[in-house]
Amino acid sequence: MPTKTHSLSKSRYMKGLQCHKALWLLTHNPELREESESANQAFAQGHKVGELAQEIFPGGVLIPFDDLTFDEQLQRTKAALTRAKVIYEAAFIHNGVFVKADIIRKVCGGWELYEVKGSSKVKDIYLDDTAIQYHVITGSGLTITKAFVVHLDTSYRRNGELDLDKLFTHHNATKEVLQRQAYVKKEIARQTKILKGKIPNIDIGPWCSDPYDCDFKCHCWKDVPEDSVFDLAGNGADAFALYEQGVKKLKDIPLDQVKGKQLQQVETARSKKLVVSKKGLKQFLDKLRYWLCR
Repeated sequence: MPTKTHSLSKSRYMKGLQCHKALWLLTHNPELREESESANQAFAQGHKVGELAQEIFPGGVLIPFDDLTFDEQLQRTKAALTRAKVIYEAAFIHNGVFVKADIIRKVCGGWELYEVKGSSKVKDIYLDDTAIQYHVITGSGLTITKAFVVHLDTSYRRNGELDLDKLFTHHNATKEVLQRQAYVKKEIARQTKILKGKIPNIDIGPWCSDPYDCDFKCHCWKDVPEDSVFDLAGNGADAFALYEQGVKKLKDIPLDQVKGKQLQQVETARSKKLVVSKKGLKQFLDKLRYWLCR
């Protein structure tokens, strides 16, 4: 485990998987980043779930992130590997990529890797997250025998004290993680090359919010006008397809490409007249129960 600087981290690699432009901006123009309150809340919730999951394997050694340099985290991990059976937030580096693992546990023949998520199911992005960790950790010289994604079991109903074995489900992701290793190596090479070049020419697209809302969206979407095609409600016309055709405003959408509520939206945008559904308004008012406030 050499102690050297890194050009990528797990979080940056995951950012790059979603959008290479976002990765480039995060590295070269981080001042353009605008974190949302929902993203901060999700991070805080994920941190709490991670701490709770540590109790599944109690008595482990924690490698803190705050107040320690990357080099110090690597050195503490190296020391913990010689004496601990469980390590929380262990730090590793390989070929310029730095990662921290939620939980690693010593077993016969090596170590098991546990990636903890506050979700109710296993998503592809979680497997990608675990795969980059596996690549770096094994590349640094540690043997990983199995890799798991730990997530919440929503069928669990608490009755008395919290039962962590029932609250969490362990998904053995070893097969999926191994299948991703060739791609991980190629993607690391791509991202490393991109960071050394000019900003990627990538327009806005579904990747701006899939799988997460990008914190550079305000910057990349600054030329999207008010009352845009992205204000279309419901299913029907593809807003991004319209945008790629050069149609940016609601009023400019061809009527033959929309129907139902979307057609009503476009017609309203063109006429600039307020449309009120008396039936819908009555149904809403009938659901209210007084007193609404006192």
